[in-house]
Amino acid sequence: MPDASDAAIRALGRGPTDSKQIEALKVVAQRNRPPGYLDVVTPLRLRYEGLGLADAEAEKRRRFPETHEQLPTVVLDTIKQVAKTDAQAYRSPPTRTGVDDDAKTEALAELVAEVQIDQRLLSATRRAQAAGSVWVKPQWDPSRGRPVVDVRWPDQVLWHCQPGLPASADSLILVIASASAPDSDADPEEEFFELWHRSAEIGEDGMPVFGRWRAEIVGTETGSRPLYGDGEYPLERCPWVPLIDDDDASTLSPHPGHALLQWARNAEVIWLNVLARDDFHGSPATYFFGQGTDALRDQPITVGPGRGIILPPEVQQQTEAPEVSTVGLDIASAYARYMAAQRRQSPSAYDTETGAPESGTARRIANREQDAASEERRAELAAWEASYLLPVLAEVSDYWGETSFGEVAFGVEFPPTDDYSDPQADFELVDGYKARGYISQARAAVMLGLYPDEATAEAEMPGAAAEGEPEGEIPGLLDALAEGE
Repeated sequence: MPDASDAAIRALGRGPTDSKQIEALKVVAQRNRPPGYLDVVTPLRLRYEGLGLADAEAEKRRRFPETHEQLPTVVLDTIKQVAKTDAQAYRSPPTRTGVDDDAKTEALAELVAEVQIDQRLLSATRRAQAAGSVWVKPQWDPSRGRPVVDVRWPDQVLWHCQPGLPASADSLILVIASASAPDSDADPEEEFFELWHRSAEIGEDGMPVFGRWRAEIVGTETGSRPLYGDGEYPLERCPWVPLIDDDDASTLSPHPGHALLQWARNAEVIWLNVLARDDFHGSPATYFFGQGTDALRDQPITVGPGRGIILPPEVQQQTEAPEVSTVGLDIASAYARYMAAQRRQSPSAYDTETGAPESGTARRIANREQDAASEERRAELAAWEASYLLPVLAEVSDYWGETSFGEVAFGVEFPPTDDYSDPQADFELVDGYKARGYISQARAAVMLGLYPDEATAEAEMPGAAAEGEPEGEIPGLLDALAEGE
């Protein structure tokens, strides 16, 4: 039998949403989150935002229940640093086009530059790397007269999809997001939510038929007010676009796992232990031993300038300081390399110390898995942008702005990843081939990237055309090794 929460969804659109109904809707949407979701995602968000002190102190109390007050507190920005390292796609922005339409490609370039979409998506992908997903919302900003792109953490947004359909932006029927107060004189204790919803019915062909999106601001005390006109959103697409980091996820709220959060906590405990040993080393302990020590139990001992400790002759004293050990830091380094492997990064991705320079070949080998993961992620992001984000952004810009994209198809292509080539090593290799007669001067110039092809090189390089064909071929690997290459 359907409960009150399910009835709340069916009642949407029949009138203003009240606080009791919004609570029932939240119950429905919270079912889409895996168990323990907020216990991980919210600490990840707070740590990313630089608010990890409370979580660090709670972990210290858990690990050292008897002595936590005497121990230092360590807070590291591990979450943000890892996310910055992992999210590399938008460091080299993609090329975006209105497929087969040069005018719309030019208009799109102007729009994404105005919106600063690459910077916003760099931030979005970093947060998604940390929390497993984020929500990206293109919307019109009347004060700026242009679209803006808002990025929200997944613990700030609840959602629900049409039952029986795969969870995706296409099947959404409900979005609930935390919102700021619509008026400056609102009660600071009152909570507000942005509520988006649409109806869905199954047509005669068995396919769902969706209604128009409606949008409201709902206060827990003051009730509901429409966001647009009478409440109906004037555009076809919902502006709330989920970005999922896990391509295997069957939900819009994949659990990010416990590994990253616990690593951040463990790294802080390792440093805490190192600092605590150092503190104790600076405050050595004094031990009294001998036959007369019982007499000291009730005797006050005063120390300070001009004062000394007077002991019976049969009592001896010894001062000791614990040895300061850096073994914990070695453990932290090994832990970081293990986490790099788990997150498909190069082994040294999270190292805090700069290592010795590596050759291009060594870097290619070390970064092989990282490069593969990067290529996969770029392909996913290109498809996501073209299918979801850019159509929403264009629709918003068309309606409130001065563009006219219409139903144009978009194309997104990221540049290739770096090949870690070493210019000096490349020159020495090509120069060696040239000296042995394996390649011509023109071909050498092309291999070094000086000319696009040999014909151009021969035309522009003095003497290259008269040089003639080389006598040999570039040796294979075994031949090169035999010659000591």
